[in-house]
Amino acid sequence: MIRPYDEKRDWSSVAVVYTNCFGPEFTLDLLLKQIKLSRVFVYERYGTMVVGYLLMTLKNGSPYVNQVAVHSGYRGIGLGVELLSYAETVYADKNLDSKNIWLEVEANNRAQTLYFNHGTA
Repeated sequence: MIRPYDEKRDWSSVAVVYTNCFGPEFTLDLLLKQIKLSRVFVYERYGTMVVGYLLMTLKNGSPYVNQVAVHSGYRGIGLGVELLSYAETVYADKNLDSKNIWLEVEANNRAQTLYFNHGTA
């Protein structure tokens, strides 16, 4: 189930996913700053366990993906695609151009496959 982030309920789980996905140069302080500037959606499995999340903002009036993260134990089963699709729906409901979602990804990032297959890159 995908739902909006709840700070009290989800912070520790999102922090676990974040540290699982990113290197030590990405601190929890950085994540907290990004969360405060973003709209956050979490992917919850089994009713209680957050295994992924997506951070989005508006950049020049268009939805912009700041970060998509799925815990390594849950990759490859479509959760990232579901998060992106959910975000498209949310932004479409706000009368924004949800088919023009922007993101940046490094050339050597394996997540490019997700974005290309979803049509976001």
